[in-house]
Amino acid sequence: QITLNLLSNSIKFTPSGGEVRVRVGWTAGGGQYVSVKDNGPGIPEEEIPVVLSAFGQGSIAIKSAEQGTGLGLPIVQGLLAMHGGTFELHSKLREGTEAIAIFPLSRVMEELPALPTKTVATRGRR
Repeated sequence: QITLNLLSNSIKFTPSGGEVRVRVGWTAGGGQYVSVKDNGPGIPEEEIPVVLSAFGQGSIAIKSAEQGTGLGLPIVQGLLAMHGGTFELHSKLREGTEAIAIFPLSRVMEELPALPTKTVATRGRR
């Protein structure tokens, strides 16, 4: 849900021909992160608290008549808080936005062993 909300926002506000990049990786403390970065219109610095509040929409969303509820980023924040994670939102007007969901080591699964390969029987074929 976190990744879906972040991707949805980036795609919604990035103009045609723009770019949305998704990165995943490890933090220095052994946690993991998901970053969604776009080169859309960006968010004015003074509006970042507004877009992070429930039902808040920035001026660009209002001007472009985007029909969102203003709950996407607050949901992301709430889900990350439930997992002991953090959320960062970096944006520059006319340059784009980067949203980063950071999960602590305690929420990272251990590596699973490889699945054994199964032999597929072929009936009547030689």
